[in-house]
Amino acid sequence: EAAPHRTDPGMWVLVALLGLSRGVYADPWGHSDGEGGAYLERKIGGKFLAEVAGEGMPTPVALIRRGNSDVLMFPSLTDLIEYMGKNCKKCLLTLDEGADYYIDTIITEFPRENFRLEGSWAAIRFMGDEDAARATAEVANGPTMELFKQEPKKGKYRVASSATVIIFQANTENVTISNLRLGLNYLVGGFSSVTNFTNITVQNVEIVDVPMVSFAVNFVAFEDVVQTGFTIKNCTVNSQGFGINLAARNGISENHNISSNTILQSTGHAILYSGVGYSVIRSNNVSNVNLLPPPPDRFGHGIAVDGNCGMDPVHSVTIEGNRIDSVYGYNQIRDRYEGIEIADGIFNVTLRDNYVSNVELGYGIYFGGGCHHSVGAVIRGNYISNVKDYGVRIENRMQTDNHSTSDVTVYNNTIVGCSPAGIFTGNKSANVDIIQNTLINSGNLSTVAVHPPCMNCTKQGNVAKGEAPPDIWDPPFSYFGRKGGQARTRW
Repeated sequence: EAAPHRTDPGMWVLVALLGLSRGVYADPWGHSDGEGGAYLERKIGGKFLAEVAGEGMPTPVALIRRGNSDVLMFPSLTDLIEYMGKNCKKCLLTLDEGADYYIDTIITEFPRENFRLEGSWAAIRFMGDEDAARATAEVANGPTMELFKQEPKKGKYRVASSATVIIFQANTENVTISNLRLGLNYLVGGFSSVTNFTNITVQNVEIVDVPMVSFAVNFVAFEDVVQTGFTIKNCTVNSQGFGINLAARNGISENHNISSNTILQSTGHAILYSGVGYSVIRSNNVSNVNLLPPPPDRFGHGIAVDGNCGMDPVHSVTIEGNRIDSVYGYNQIRDRYEGIEIADGIFNVTLRDNYVSNVELGYGIYFGGGCHHSVGAVIRGNYISNVKDYGVRIENRMQTDNHSTSDVTVYNNTIVGCSPAGIFTGNKSANVDIIQNTLINSGNLSTVAVHPPCMNCTKQGNVAKGEAPPDIWDPPFSYFGRKGGQARTRW
């Protein structure tokens, strides 16, 4: 996608007359000595408009202060926002309604204190160089933008450093971004942070054309980093890469809310909490996960809550009212492509009233671990259908972990067309209550499969009916016909 045309030379004359060049501003409010980069002792505040001042790539913009006739010119929205990142204390910035802002550099100095960006359904369209953006991100974040550690025999994957169009500064507090479109042109991701923050809200934002190497959202709390209070709601994500990923790696990440978002065609997890506690995932609509084949070192679930093999355990997460439709799988590795996976060091999770359908290879809902046990789950009122493997699977597969996955209640779920059984309790599962579930056309109609026998487990009031599913699982039935490449999203 190209900008309409390059900036009119006459506009650059106007810009030059106003004293503008990259990093050098003629500031009518007296807050700059001319050279950008330093934080100023006296901050500006109030309401501002970022008005398109011409056409081209990047798009020149004017910063107008409400109730003030002074105008400050910038070569791009990146420069304007980074100026506010240095000079704003409590600001509202409004974009031109429905306008296009073409930028060629990512934003690494986003305002970090009591700032609101009202997008007015304008579009920020990234048209820069991918390698240059990644180099800028590595300077801003350091080179360790890895979502998972590469641990021997743990089976975890790692993601190389990737750029996002907005990188939040350290100690960001009380920032809101709303009613905005991000067109990423398969070059960079959406939002990221590897530093401290408190209370970031992203709402009513479209994040489209995320490249396979990046994320719509990627927040990672490394050692000594605390990230709390992230809310993303009513957003739309269309991604060839990951969706919304929040992780802690020896840091603290908690009190987050991922609600009422639509996530389409992620390659990798659509939603991930890894090492994240005391948070919710509610009323999201996830579809066509892994429609494009993932790289060899990547796998992806609709929703994943992961304790990083017990090294970053998760406490108290609620997953409620989400809809997951169509998770594709590859290479017959069923535990890499699941509807909802809760695994490897999870303590006290609630899965309630979720809809999981059309899982090509893996499980509908998985609780337990392949490298660490989990304890405490309520799996209640979920509807699970058309899953190649078990509708619900509970176990601890790690042979060297002597603990059981335990204290699980599976209650009042409806499971339709899952094979080889609707509910399965596997190795090292204990204290599991399986009560009043309805299983239709699932497995051999024995209701619940156990292997080996579950320790101190209860099965009561479960109903199995219908017929065992026909042999349609290998190869998958026609619903999973490949759709080919992914079309670009255009507004």
